[in-house]
Amino acid sequence: MDDDDDDDDDDDDALLPSPPPRAVRSAERRKREEAHRLDREKRKEGDSVPRYYLDAQTASDIDVALMDREKHGWSIDQLMELAGLSVADVICDEKTTQEWSRAIILCGPGNNGGDGLVAAKHLAQRTWSIDVWHPKLTDKAIQSRKNGSEGEKPWKNEELFMGLYYSCKAAGVRFLQEDQLDLVGTHATENFERPNLLDYELIVDAMFGFSFQGAPREPYKQLLKAVTKTQEIVSEMSRDGPEAPVSPKVLSVDIPSGDDVNEGPTKYSIHPDFLVSLTAPKLCVLRRAEGDRRKHPCRHFLGGRFISKKLIDEFADRIDLEHWYYAYLSDEDKNVKQYADLGFIDDDVESS
Repeated sequence: MDDDDDDDDDDDDALLPSPPPRAVRSAERRKREEAHRLDREKRKEGDSVPRYYLDAQTASDIDVALMDREKHGWSIDQLMELAGLSVADVICDEKTTQEWSRAIILCGPGNNGGDGLVAAKHLAQRTWSIDVWHPKLTDKAIQSRKNGSEGEKPWKNEELFMGLYYSCKAAGVRFLQEDQLDLVGTHATENFERPNLLDYELIVDAMFGFSFQGAPREPYKQLLKAVTKTQEIVSEMSRDGPEAPVSPKVLSVDIPSGDDVNEGPTKYSIHPDFLVSLTAPKLCVLRRAEGDRRKHPCRHFLGGRFISKKLIDEFADRIDLEHWYYAYLSDEDKNVKQYADLGFIDDDVESS
């Protein structure tokens, strides 16, 4: 390995600045708010490309860049670990006001599902009762792949996901078996062996990430409908007043499943109560903020802390990542956390 002065200079340039003092952070927050205002003015004048939200292609390119070993040095399992940890941290911090202790993590087959598995592991290690719904991690699906059953498609990064599976099991996570989750239940049953979504206090949506396009396939399509139906039941229950039974909230990882990343909600979309964006918020968040946000209010967090000075510079012509880097530093206690609290999804955005 070469150890020349040019390489040392590059490494120094990639270091993040020391956390600025409170007065500087306050100034940076005002700077971000002014930048948002100018961005809105540009869009009113016909410029429809915001500088602070990732489209699907840019999000994909940033992921590829982060995993370039010689540029940024991340591996896929490192990214998943920090992403899932940030989700678990948000949930545990919100637990103080929400009285949560039992959750179900709904996982898709891709990296978003991997983030969900990591979150499940960390929550279980913090004494939560955690169930995971993952159609590729049932006993039957695992055995089928081991047997090389005909028609069983290869699973990208299977070794990584099986490692997450075993670490979750070791932490006490329960993986629901095929058809074990009742998707048509209309009230909480406390049936441990055959639960429905209303039996949980929190539903974590980790099904689809920024690469999702088109209509969802089964069994995910049916599950998206079940989550939406559960939210409708919860809404009806809430009209009974403060004495109504505890009902599940929904938290989405990176994007609400069913959303078109560039265009926003579709007829398949989940409308979460909480959203943890990873690296930087996606365009679908902006579309939600510009839409009927009062009908679907959503707390918004930013997780991962993957942004470095080098990444900021590398994508400066496409996205203002520095804007989100400083979001972590807007409050004193945020310096040590794996996430930033952004308020509600429309706090920094006004309709065009």
